[in-house]
Amino acid sequence: MPVMMFRNVTFFRLGPLHTDNLESRLQEGALKPVALSQMSSCGFVPPIPGDDRLAYMQQDVSGITLGTQSRLLPASVIADKIAAEVKRIEQETGARPGRGTLRNIKETAIAELLPKAFIISTQVDAIIDTRAGFVAVDTASRTVAEHLVSYLRSTLDTCPAIPVTAGASLHPRARMTMWASGEALPQGFQLSDSIDLVDPGDNGATVKMRHHLPQCDEAQTHLEAGKVVDRLALTFRDRCSFVLDNQLALRKFKLLDAATDSLPTDTDSLADELRARFTLMSGELRELYAALTDAFVLIPSKSGQ
Repeated sequence: MPVMMFRNVTFFRLGPLHTDNLESRLQEGALKPVALSQMSSCGFVPPIPGDDRLAYMQQDVSGITLGTQSRLLPASVIADKIAAEVKRIEQETGARPGRGTLRNIKETAIAELLPKAFIISTQVDAIIDTRAGFVAVDTASRTVAEHLVSYLRSTLDTCPAIPVTAGASLHPRARMTMWASGEALPQGFQLSDSIDLVDPGDNGATVKMRHHLPQCDEAQTHLEAGKVVDRLALTFRDRCSFVLDNQLALRKFKLLDAATDSLPTDTDSLADELRARFTLMSGELRELYAALTDAFVLIPSKSGQ
């Protein structure tokens, strides 16, 4: 997967943030190898392979990557080791260990197993646009996105980035349902061939339709019966496609030919190619964020920190 070519997008609204010393501050929060006694470790890693810098910066836009190392220690493995130790104690004493002893057995089992556990490494990219006022994280998971922003905030001591949500009268489900029902879409947006509908009642029955436009008879029948749109496939200016969900996360994000055809094919170096790709992705996200802000009157979420 090319560097900084997002597959999903979760947006945060960003207040004033000075990035003059971003590189040095990120170095303070750089990833350290997970210790033998740790389940996991996280920190910033270079977004560009072969480049030691932790921030890839172009004017008002910065690319960063949060890396995580986690030890794979299945609960079943821990349970087996605990069971073996409990059995040994029962055979020796004739009594089952008490609650406090069981807790100590579990802690000892984990401490003994951790150094032998496999390590899994994951990375999450983000783009910080201080001019347009947003942070875009390459994930559709609000939890993963908020973890990255929270770690960035703790590293910088400040990061006024808050999850966005729609204005009170423009809930994503309601707005997407109106679009699927025939209301004109905001300029630049077009319906695509995927839609998920959900019953707003207690049963929450869901209908997932692939390779079907929302205008098709089957989708319209479900809408007329009272179902609402939970996810909707869209394109924007024929330059990117994505599936918008009810929390305004963009899933299956992809740049289309109209956008990628502008990438140079005869760059002199890998650095030039990466620069072109980063410029393209950050520029497309800037345009899309502005359009989504207009369409949904994006406001900071009350759940944000």
